[in-house]
Order: sequence, then structure tokens, then C-alpha cells
Amino acid sequence: MVRILVVDDDQPLAAHLCRVLAHAGWQEVTEAYTGRQALTCLRRGEYALCLCDLCLPDIDGIELLRRARKAHIRTDFLILTGYGTIESAVEATRLGAVEYLTKPIQPAALVAVVSRLLRHHLAAIHALAGRLDAMLADRAADPGFRVADLCQAFGISPRQVSRLFREQLRDAFPARLAYHRTSRAKRLLADPGRSLAEVAIACGFRDSRRLQEAFAHFVGVGPAQYRKLLAE
Repeated sequence: MVRILVVDDDQPLAAHLCRVLAHAGWQEVTEAYTGRQALTCLRRGEYALCLCDLCLPDIDGIELLRRARKAHIRTDFLILTGYGTIESAVEATRLGAVEYLTKPIQPAALVAVVSRLLRHHLAAIHALAGRLDAMLADRAADPGFRVADLCQAFGISPRQVSRLFREQLRDAFPARLAYHRTSRAKRLLADPGRSLAEVAIACGFRDSRRLQEAFAHFVGVGPAQYRKLLAE
């Protein structure tokens, strides 16, 4: 489910924008009226897009975007303002804002922009999940490989990693790791000179029992039987 955060200290306007988005089909829309309230929302939830007014009563939209990026929050930002200036537009873009719109905004135009940004966001999320999975496949044989290694490599939180695996790969990190280790083991079992214990260790499994369990789950037969099938 795509979640959108609308941030504007003009509460009637914020409510209007939420109604426009809900009418267009996006039901998971949250309102915030200050920069700090918005930052709390962004830290607690996973939002695909944040529609943020540039001028807020505490911290402005640029500062909110800066703090979000410092906290490794990957939500895309659409900056809204009645004070469109080249300087603020450049700063917002430099910090990673994906769009910059000047008020007043027509509902049809807003819906069109949000639709386009969400398509790009979802495509980027899918690509990121693919890169995570590729790194996991490449490092699966490392028995010490952890979620923290992915977080460090891609600058995202453990919660974001878990959500990417769950929503994009339809699997949890441990199960996906076991899958890649099993795939590697299937290749190594073609070498009759390797014992099952050696194959297990070479693939990152703690021992041959873990190898047996993984094969039973992913292949449907044990590694010894699988090796026999390869030889036939």
C-alpha cells in the first residue's frame, strides 16, 4: 500500500490536498502541520511521497528534507510553496526533492504529478530490491553476512531492508539467504569429490544439518539424493 504524507501548516489546505489524493485513489494519506511533526511521522512510518510546504512554523521544508536524508529516510519529496524562488528550488533539488510546485495547485495537475512521481518511486524501489538481492546472492557464502551489511552498503535501515524483502521479493531476509545458499550448494554438489559437510561450509551453512533442512525446503529432496539425480 502506497503511503503519502502531506505537510502544511494551513490545516484547511492540508485537508483539501488529502481529499484530492484520496479521491484519486490513494487512501493511505496522513496530515502533519509542522516540520517536527512530519519528521516524527517519517521516522515511524514508510512513506513513498511527502508533499511538503516550504514555509512551516518551526523548520522549513528544506530543513525537513535535509534532516530526513541525514536519517536515511528514502521518502521522495514534493515541495509546495507560494514563494517560488530559483534559490529554494535549486536547494531542494540538490537535497533530493523530486519536484517543486508553486501554489495554487490545481487538483488535476497535482494528481498528474503525484501519479508520475509514484510510478518512478515504485520503479526505483523495485530496482533497489534487486540490487539488495544481488548483493545477498554474491555474499551468501559468507557465514557472517547480516542485514547490517546490506544497511551499511545501501545506507538504509534494517526496517527498510525487511520491508523491501517482504514487499518486493515476497520473502524474509533469512529465507532469501538460505535460498541463495541452497542455489550455490546445488552447483557445488555436481563435484563428487566434495563431501556434504564441505559443501555446507562452502555455502555459508553452519553445518550439514542446516544444508539438509534448506534442501528439504527449497528442493524437496535431500542433498545426497539431489547428487544422485545429477549423476543419473
